[in-house]
Amino acid sequence: MIVSLPGRRFLVQAIVLASTLAGSVERGVAQTAPFSNTLTGDWGGVRSELLSRGVLLEALYTGEAVGNISGGIRTKATYLDDLDLKLTVNGQRLIGWSGATLFVYGLSTHGGNPDDFVGDAQGVSSIAAPAGWRLFEAWIQQNAFEDRLSVLFGQYDLSSEFYTLQSSSLFLNS
Repeated sequence: MIVSLPGRRFLVQAIVLASTLAGSVERGVAQTAPFSNTLTGDWGGVRSELLSRGVLLEALYTGEAVGNISGGIRTKATYLDDLDLKLTVNGQRLIGWSGATLFVYGLSTHGGNPDDFVGDAQGVSSIAAPAGWRLFEAWIQQNAFEDRLSVLFGQYDLSSEFYTLQSSSLFLNS
């Protein structure tokens, strides 16, 4: 299909206008409703009140259905999931402890392991693990001297320092 120059100009103008309006709406929502993008919302204002006092509760559920329809050890399918629960406390806001942060991260895993019937030595799923609850992280951090000094004590996941792009997740564990 050949589009004339005036048609292209109109299309570009329409896209620019739509993206500008969409950005304005998104910014407006983010300013008025801090938990509007979460599944359970603000819990009638409870989450906003907790956040104003320095307490942030987070939950993330990940589920995967994996099946081997051909080849491998045997044809089979399984479902596996994990539930991440996080608590972050700002010490200054909650009890007036300047520079302190408390963080607790629990992880629950459940379900089958697709490696058992696929036969892949590298691993098919990035969330496959023995079933059960684990304390993944629990630490307190104290910052001082305008955040130029930071001391952290507790159980800390060193791999949390690494950064991966969402767009590269297709190639992880492949």
